[in-house]
Amino acid sequence: MIWDAVQAGICYIFKKKGFDATGIDISPYIIKSCHLRGIKKVYLKNVFQIKEKNLYNTILLLGNNFGLMESAEQSVKVLKKLYSITKDNAIIIAQSMNPHNPKNGISYQYRQSNREKGNLPGQMRTRHRYGKIKGPWHNYLFVSPTEMKKLLQNSGFYIDKIFDNSKGVGMYSVIIRKK
Repeated sequence: MIWDAVQAGICYIFKKKGFDATGIDISPYIIKSCHLRGIKKVYLKNVFQIKEKNLYNTILLLGNNFGLMESAEQSVKVLKKLYSITKDNAIIIAQSMNPHNPKNGISYQYRQSNREKGNLPGQMRTRHRYGKIKGPWHNYLFVSPTEMKKLLQNSGFYIDKIFDNSKGVGMYSVIIRKK
């Protein structure tokens, strides 16, 4: 499953290669865009609306989309849901950005403000805009590899491999496996 169908290009590539790829997104505009590109297995829903159990072999959270966890508290719920919808040997391929790297644009003051509020330093409040269209405000979570390991504790998942693809800004990819 590709969570956040903005990654529709990935759905398209997988479809062309003969893989059975499914995408979800909360934006009706993204779903419409995918359908216009011939990608039919994309659905307007969030991860909590998936009712089936043991359905997916792989979850893709590309483009820093580990951030869809939103917060430390929400990550517990999300990871529990991902555990329930994945098969026993499932993997999650995810990307994040280390918020502690000074070159990534998240200021020290912003991170310190988050700490004072009891949030992880890389939690951000954001919303998407395109022309006159405004999406809802939501949280997005950037975490270091150490913070990600802590979030995964007691989730039934663990980090198998970390790949540094940062080019100096702290971006990295991980393979997360189900225990």
